[in-house]
Amino acid sequence: MNEIAQRKSLKTVPSFFSLVQIPNRETAFEATMARLMRNILRQTFKRLMHPRLNVRAQRKIINLLASSMPSVGGVAIERCMVQGVAVEIVRPLKQRSKGAILYLHGGAFCVGNPKTHRSITTRLAAMTGFDIWVPDYALAPEHPFPNGIADVITVYSAMLARGYVGRELLIAGDSAGGMLTLAAAVRIKHARQPLPAGLMLISPLADGQYTGETIHTKKEIDPVLGQEWIFDCAARYQFPEHDSSHNPLRNPLNGLPPMLVQVGDEEVLLSDSLRLHEHASKCGVAIRTEVYEDRWHVFHSQAPFLRSAQTALQRMADFARACHVESR
Repeated sequence: MNEIAQRKSLKTVPSFFSLVQIPNRETAFEATMARLMRNILRQTFKRLMHPRLNVRAQRKIINLLASSMPSVGGVAIERCMVQGVAVEIVRPLKQRSKGAILYLHGGAFCVGNPKTHRSITTRLAAMTGFDIWVPDYALAPEHPFPNGIADVITVYSAMLARGYVGRELLIAGDSAGGMLTLAAAVRIKHARQPLPAGLMLISPLADGQYTGETIHTKKEIDPVLGQEWIFDCAARYQFPEHDSSHNPLRNPLNGLPPMLVQVGDEEVLLSDSLRLHEHASKCGVAIRTEVYEDRWHVFHSQAPFLRSAQTALQRMADFARACHVESR
């Protein structure tokens, strides 16, 4: 099947675009590693990411923690400026394709950078053969809304100007980066720019008012996100309650490209993914949502240690290749 036929069939297969539970089939070794990762995250990330620490200290902690999640080989990293925005481009060294992914890192709009997410981006580059563009977009509180999303649109527009066409591009992001992925797609559609071929969201924030049920019911079990921290970061970002691009659950998503959503069943943002799936489906968007049993917020970052995380990233890579259509 050629790529165009594959993409057309992808959009019309109900069994693919559905809400699915991914069962936990971990080995004894993986179960031990998962317990270790969960405990480390609870004692470090969840405990230290708190409003009592200033943002500069939080960023230093994130950088330190990320250094323990090694990237994968077989890629080259290039840094450049794109119309005033610093961008890291992760390029695969083998089996390169013309496609590219614009990857938007998470960090509650206040922390994180391209380097903190290399555990994910280097693997996506190696698995897909695509260049991964990771903008170092403006962070709050120094640069609240709309600075971050403006940087994202600037980089996407620059990619188009450099010769990419929409069908060669995907946009992906985790956590707050998932919200920015949705916001970017909505703004691109409204601006009548070429839409990307697909969207990929890892543990996305989809409701900046945090009204989902699991914000409360998963509060204790979630080993990563603390309520006080995410609420504080939303306030620092000056979350725009009336901006349609930042309120995807309350505004039409008709016309957006196919989406893949991956989320763990232990996280406080689980409701966001479930409600996004329902709303996008009602809007006629082809969406597949995978709920990973016994996994936490952006568990993909632990891919160096967890086969389940590697599998999730491979599913993302497969989705990206299926959505992508080479220019003729």
